[in-house]
Amino acid sequence: MNLLHKLIASALGYFGKKLDGKKTYLGGAGLILTGVVGLLGYVVPDQGLPQMEVEACIGYISGGLAVFGIGHKVQKSNGTE
Repeated sequence: MNLLHKLIASALGYFGKKLDGKKTYLGGAGLILTGVVGLLGYVVPDQGLPQMEVEACIGYISGGLAVFGIGHKVQKSNGTE
């Protein structure tokens, strides 16, 4: 392992520790954003956004909200709240 790989690994480890407890929230926000963009692509198809079925979009949004709940539960159990 050369110096560049060690530097990248330590930087990623540092940011991973700084984001501990927030990564679940970021994942949930990504799911919600995917659902909203899919709905916008369905409503206005000429804008170049990906078109998704409404049921799939609702699934992404509800999954994102569930991930938010799981993230809150994890933070609560760790005592970081």
